This record gives sequence, C-alpha cells and structure tokens, in this order.
Amino acid sequence: QGKDTLFAYVKKYRKAMMKEDTWQAKQFAERLFQADVIEQLDEWITRGEMRQTDFLSYRLYKRATDIQRQILLSQAKYKVFMAGRRAGKSEGLRLWFADAFVQKPTARCLYIGLTISRAMSLLWQHIMDTFAELGIKVKEQSRVEGRIITEAGGLMQFGGNTTKDEREKNRGPYWDRVAIDECQSQKELIYLTESILSPTLIDTRGQIAFTGTGPRVRGTY
Repeated sequence: QGKDTLFAYVKKYRKAMMKEDTWQAKQFAERLFQADVIEQLDEWITRGEMRQTDFLSYRLYKRATDIQRQILLSQAKYKVFMAGRRAGKSEGLRLWFADAFVQKPTARCLYIGLTISRAMSLLWQHIMDTFAELGIKVKEQSRVEGRIITEAGGLMQFGGNTTKDEREKNRGPYWDRVAIDECQSQKELIYLTESILSPTLIDTRGQIAFTGTGPRVRGTY
C-alpha cells in the first residue's frame, strides 16, 4: 500500500511539473523523473522487502531448536509434531505461524484446539507477542471471535472442535496453514482433515500440522 502511494505521488508530481509553463520546470521534471523511474523504484523497494523477509525469517530460525528448524523449512503438506509434554510443540507452532506471515503478509492461518478457549489460552498471547517482536502490526483483534487481523490483511483464526457446527465453520475459507492441536483427542479427526480442511489448502498449496502426545493405541489415524 505504501509503495502504491509513492508511485501515485511520483506520477502526479511529474505530470504537474510538466504542465508548468517554464522550460526550467519541464527540464527539472524530465531529468529528475526519468521514464523508468517507477521501475527503478519498484526494483529498489522489492529488494528491500526481500532483505526484510530474510532477516525476519533468520530471527525465527535462530531461536528454533534443530527439530523445529526442520519443521519450519519442510515443504510437506502434512506435518506431525508428536512428542511428550513440555517438548516444545507450542513454541514450534508459534514460530511456524509467525513464519507464514513473514513469508506472506496476507497469510490466512487457523489453529484448532479441543475448544476455542483452550486454543486461545495456549497460543493467543504468544502470537501477539511474536507479532510485536517482528513488527507485524495488528489492525483488529477479537477474543470473542478468536480472530487477529493484521494491517497487511493477514488473518490468524482460533477455533475449536467440540461440535459438528464448529467443525463445519472451517469448510468454506481457504487457509495457508492449519494446525490441529491435541489431535490424539480430537473428535472426527479423519472427517475434519480429509473432508473439511484438505480442500481449503488446494489453491494455496497450504499445509496442515498435527500436534499432540501420541496415543498408546496402535493403528490410529
């Protein structure tokens, strides 16, 4: 948005200078604002944005453990974080979601807990703190709706899975990254994954992360 505003200003100013009824003004406009000035500005800003993205990603990767880095860099559609208590699953999710907004400022991410209140208690403040650390500005936040919207248009949505209606809410929108936490205890996990969530990842080539403490029963989904 800032880049578009800058380009609009340059075009408007050059046009105004060219209309001035003096040769000095016209010469100034032609020399200062060359024909390819917009392209040059665009290239310069793009390079700056790329450097900023790389720097923010580095900050995330630096704080991650070796296993968390593997998760962050993996391009697999399905990721499985199965580990014991206090093993760093929530921290891994926090970094994974934050990385989504670094790579794509308009990313749409969904975190599903056993209940929406449980999901928010585990990750809400961590996400807000990470956004603040990375300079990702929040435009709107609603604990009632379980929603954080960034100024760039990104969405961090929190949800639960206690009823069929709650599951079905996630059917329509597309998502870039989805995490199903405590998946060993989630209701209708196969249906939630294959019928509701997987189709929402097709257009974005998104990813689903399953996190939890593995069940002792063999042969589970």
